[in-house]
Amino acid sequence: MLNVTEEKIAPCLVALEVQVEPERVDKAMHAAAQRISQAGRIAGFRKGKAPYHVVLRTYGKEAVLQEAVDKLGNEILQESITQQSIEPYDSPSLEVVSEEPLKLKYTIPTKPRVDLGNYRALRVEPKTAEAISDQKVNESLAQVAKTNATKVPVERAAQMGDVLRVDLKIDAPDKNLINRTDSEVELQEGDEDLVPGFSAGLVGAAMGETRNYELTMPDDFENDELAGKTLQVNVNVRDNREVQTPALDDELAKTVGEFDTLDELRADIRQNLEENAERAAREQHEEDVLQAALAQSNIEFPDVMVEEELRHSLSDLMRDVAQQGFTFENWLRMNNMSMDGLRASMRPGIEQRLRRSLFLYNLAEREGLKLESSDIDAAVQEEAGKFPDELQAEVRKVYGSENGRVSLGLRLLQRRAMDKLISISKGEGVLLLGDEAAQRPSEVVVAH
Repeated sequence: MLNVTEEKIAPCLVALEVQVEPERVDKAMHAAAQRISQAGRIAGFRKGKAPYHVVLRTYGKEAVLQEAVDKLGNEILQESITQQSIEPYDSPSLEVVSEEPLKLKYTIPTKPRVDLGNYRALRVEPKTAEAISDQKVNESLAQVAKTNATKVPVERAAQMGDVLRVDLKIDAPDKNLINRTDSEVELQEGDEDLVPGFSAGLVGAAMGETRNYELTMPDDFENDELAGKTLQVNVNVRDNREVQTPALDDELAKTVGEFDTLDELRADIRQNLEENAERAAREQHEEDVLQAALAQSNIEFPDVMVEEELRHSLSDLMRDVAQQGFTFENWLRMNNMSMDGLRASMRPGIEQRLRRSLFLYNLAEREGLKLESSDIDAAVQEEAGKFPDELQAEVRKVYGSENGRVSLGLRLLQRRAMDKLISISKGEGVLLLGDEAAQRPSEVVVAH
């Protein structure tokens, strides 16, 4: 048995301090000296034949000890984690605490720990879908009309609601915020405005006119860096177009779809709103159930797991930004963020996603939920069916790859685990896949 002291220093992070027996250290030092002698040249001796004390004198005890620890350290690590029943998640760090006696300290990230709690006792009432009023239908109809509006050139002075083509520059006291040429802006009030007061400053402007004016941001402005500051606005108006919204009549209905009358369009809008409301109620119920389940569970994971997810998320974001034609450094400046600030802002969301995923995967294991290869085959076909015919072969190729199948499988597994949790929360006796093994934990299988 090794002389091991174990200390939990953070969630899923333990420190093991091991004092190595002198006899084992001496044996490792002699073996290390032999390897050094074999690899190098010592005057007066053939390779590998120099005595131990000569190697120590030639290379120094520190170098020999380092060579010994390089090999001995891994042996001690494997024995220690076996003795302490530790399941590492990632490679540990090693520190030599003292040389005499030799003490080695390993800092080890461990696998996540998930205690699901008494999730089978959860009961959460389903949400009732929001009733769709005539007013909501009318608002949606008005939005349809606005979407089908036309922009007609006018020579009059600009009014609220007009769309202007402008050259635009907005400067804060310490930097430029916006610099656009031949850009389109719609004059709008309230939250829709570019910045508070911007549109009002252009009301009455004529085509070809240049306007310079100041805007002082409110003290409670959502962008803390601009709150209370005065912005300099420079706008050159190239042209002006009036937004003309079509009347709410049968002609509009015929324009937007296969409808003969406005009443048919209205009925279709109501049906869509009702379906959306029911879907929103289901999604909110699922969220309530999962949050209740998470609240009574205990889930820990190593910080290195968060860092892995953070790297993936940042990589995806950088790719998206590059596709928009920006360098990531410029994108950060445009959003008034630093890399450290961005990482800090992303971290809570990543931690929440990890908790959710770990809970659902472990619930799937506890409930005996499994996936067959045929399930993933069907999912690949379903994903391909969401795309036009000419793209379906490429989609099947992507999702049919090993990584694609695993990704789809994990999503399916989460969905089944969520369905199981919802069923439990309603107190229903519905048998879902895996119920026959509910009391017998088994491994989750994602078939390839």
